[in-house]
Amino acid sequence: MIFDRLLSLTSTPPEHGAAQDFGFIRVDMHSHLLPGLDDGAERLADSEALICELNDLGFETLWTTPHVMSDTHPNSSEQIGRSLESVKTLARGRAQAPNLFAAGEYFLDAGFRARVEAGEVRCLPGRRVLVEWSLLAEPMNVYAELTYLLALGYVPVIAHPERYRYWAELPERWLELRELGCELQVNLTSLGGSYGKSARKMSTWLLAEGKVDLVGTDCHRLSHVDDLRAVLAKADLMAMLRQAPLKNQELMCTSTL
Repeated sequence: MIFDRLLSLTSTPPEHGAAQDFGFIRVDMHSHLLPGLDDGAERLADSEALICELNDLGFETLWTTPHVMSDTHPNSSEQIGRSLESVKTLARGRAQAPNLFAAGEYFLDAGFRARVEAGEVRCLPGRRVLVEWSLLAEPMNVYAELTYLLALGYVPVIAHPERYRYWAELPERWLELRELGCELQVNLTSLGGSYGKSARKMSTWLLAEGKVDLVGTDCHRLSHVDDLRAVLAKADLMAMLRQAPLKNQELMCTSTL
């Protein structure tokens, strides 16, 4: 397949002169840093450690995006806001701290439209809504839910398209959704192989073709920070990221912790 030739970029050993951090991206727009809301940070101390690590990696603004799923993580906008404030309180007084904001990562389940209609969706700047769906089996409602959001003036941001294995050999699906008006968000760790060969192939192909709109860490735990540092060691891959037409800086905000 056309993207097979790109795999060498993600499997090379560390090179002299590799980027030291992700400061050129500036904004991480996908993470799970709020304590006790999902499968990310469990306690405030975990939140603090992850925030410090991501700041050290060069991110000056962090949009944390807890999962919102009807069955397993039914987080309301109010719950997310309270948790965000608890983390902000913890971080106040630090000499250096990133700007911290909260949106959500919304699963396209049976309760999704009710949340939209109730004004319960926490957006990224530009009325962007971070969405995901089953990684295991292709659902029937994807196009319907995405066009529903677009019709209401939202911009669906598809989280980690590279991880949907049932479309692993169908990159045209992602191009079609992008043409429809969606944006594609690739996980930085996927580029380094953290989610396997299939995700590495698709994420690298999308990046090389200029079809990645946003990148995020999708950081849940400290082991993900180690994965991010491994990506930094790949000079060719970092060069591709620097050249990509990413929109992360459109998510900059001026408020601070």
